[in-house]
Amino acid sequence: MTRKTKQRILIALDAIHPNEESLVMLVNLAARLKASLSGLFVEDARLLEVASLPFSTEIQRISAQERNLQVDTLTRSNKRISVQIQRRLTELTSQYKIDWTFNVEPGELFAKALPQEGFDVFLPARKRSELKPERSRARDAKQLSLILIYDLSPQFHRAIEIARMLAADGTISDITILCDGGLPQIITEQLPKKGIKLHILNAAISYPEILKSLPLSPSTLLVLSKKSICQLSSNELSTVFARFASSLLLLD
Repeated sequence: MTRKTKQRILIALDAIHPNEESLVMLVNLAARLKASLSGLFVEDARLLEVASLPFSTEIQRISAQERNLQVDTLTRSNKRISVQIQRRLTELTSQYKIDWTFNVEPGELFAKALPQEGFDVFLPARKRSELKPERSRARDAKQLSLILIYDLSPQFHRAIEIARMLAADGTISDITILCDGGLPQIITEQLPKKGIKLHILNAAISYPEILKSLPLSPSTLLVLSKKSICQLSSNELSTVFARFASSLLLLD
């Protein structure tokens, strides 16, 4: 994506409810970046296919609970969840008059979201309980902790720009940068420092191990290049993000 192109963020969604705080985070971020949003709700095509077989059951990855699978029930559940998310995003985006769209497609979440060119991809933190709108408005969101992973890509320099912008208006409280072998001084000089707690950690960058080991919470935003994630298989991605506790912004 060139700097002359208006920034576009694709929200990658599925049948696991996003954390409310992550949706508020997203709208705040889009407003500050003057970005448009595109919601993509992906219905698991493989699960629907399995559900069409007789006596199909699913053991959920996080809870280990078993449930019977039926196509009609699964379809209604997907519809209910997608409508809930769409309504909540409508409420949030209307506060800032942010342009946005919402589409529902069958397929596999990462296979659908990651290849789309010209879009940064936002993966919201997930939760298992129902999505319930909170009274707080998007502008009342808590300060964020930002985690960046240093590499030599143009996307890292964009991540620094985003960090500077969010620090300037008080959206973030601290920044953690992971690097393998130390951070160049020219990068250190570009980092926001006023009112920000800055942590620079020397760590071997190996995916997906590094993603599993990060200290993450719903108020944390992890920013890295989309290319770095695309090197993982769909199975590795699904395994990592099934338990992911923070939101993730992948820069195109």
